[in-house]
Amino acid sequence: MNKLNSIIAIALLAVTFTACKKDGEEPVIVAPPSDGSTLTLNGLISAEAGSAAGNSVYVDFSTDKQTSVDRDSWDLGFSTGSDFKVILNSTNGASALLVNKTDLNSVTIADFDPNNLKVGQGGGNFTIIDDGRETNILNKTAVAAVSATDADNKVYIINRKGGSNTVLANDELYKIRILRKGTSYTLQYAKLNATLFSSLEVAKNDVSNFQYVSLVRGASTIVEPAKASWDIVWGYSMYWTSTGPTSQLPYAFSD
Repeated sequence: MNKLNSIIAIALLAVTFTACKKDGEEPVIVAPPSDGSTLTLNGLISAEAGSAAGNSVYVDFSTDKQTSVDRDSWDLGFSTGSDFKVILNSTNGASALLVNKTDLNSVTIADFDPNNLKVGQGGGNFTIIDDGRETNILNKTAVAAVSATDADNKVYIINRKGGSNTVLANDELYKIRILRKGTSYTLQYAKLNATLFSSLEVAKNDVSNFQYVSLVRGASTIVEPAKASWDIVWGYSMYWTSTGPTSQLPYAFSD
């Protein structure tokens, strides 16, 4: 009998302990689905069509915030990561051609065919733009990675505004050469017809994905918000379109 009483007492103690433990657990709260939010993007600068919206719009979902930037306000983006890579302004349909020279001042129209800068609407190829088919735009850039050896860094011709199988007039084209300077970049740049170039140092930082430069103004400029403060960017840009089962062409869309 004593043995039976002991078994019953132990069983009651176990039930009591289990009940107390269960009562002490935090309740499971099921959050209701988000109602979401709506933003009307400020893509237009003036009276242009939506398909050619003048702004790129950066959106931060967590704060319902948008930042509009004039697509024509910049030309080059310098990676702030450990690599030394530079992007073109794909939101302006920009393209670049390599010239096998290192003396920027000596480069003239005789060194290239401007028609080879045309891209979009069936023209051009992915070697003269940053390849938008890549998961990371830095994987295949039109401008080669900047070498630590100055002699390896060649001159490029920049058509800063295109995308419709067009090229700017010769006197609106730029020639550039980019070098390393410690952990920073040195940009040499000039109009195509100029015989003397200017230089601009571009420093990296930890806040943004890129440091941006306007060739027209010859200065750094702010484009995207801090990398922790945006999720997507909407606007016109160079993408690609399929022309067959295994072939694609560069194409500009406003999406």
